[in-house]
Amino acid sequence: MVGNISPGSLQGGGQVVIDARSDVLINGIVNLSSLDLSSSDPVNYPPNSYLGNGGDIVVLAQNNVTLSSGSQLLSDGLLGGNIRFNLGGTFLADNAVIRSGTYTSAVGLQGGDLSITANQIQAENGSLLIDSTYGKGNAGSVNINATGDISLDY
Repeated sequence: MVGNISPGSLQGGGQVVIDARSDVLINGIVNLSSLDLSSSDPVNYPPNSYLGNGGDIVVLAQNNVTLSSGSQLLSDGLLGGNIRFNLGGTFLADNAVIRSGTYTSAVGLQGGDLSITANQIQAENGSLLIDSTYGKGNAGSVNINATGDISLDY
């Protein structure tokens, strides 16, 4: 995939599923964040004024998944969306960002989970895997599962 996917709306970020029988190369931005009103009217809305939840991003591949330099997978909202990779080969993030951000003021709500399952996992050159909360809600879980090596080289 080369380019950008950004179907955000007031209600939520939607869903994107990439299901490949071979390799997947992501070279761009997949942004399933809910619409942030503060970006269109920063005077009347405080930063990160989300009205909906972030959407889910699912990447399935029989072989390898590569996130090339500068790639971003984003799912921010009142509750961040789930971001899941499930592949049979190597997961490589090269200077990429994967983020699920929860911006709710409601106590006890849970944001989306981040999950990577692969034979080998490599994150290098400043790649970031972020599951965070910026309010009273909880961030989701981060699950990294590999049958082989895991290499995190910041």
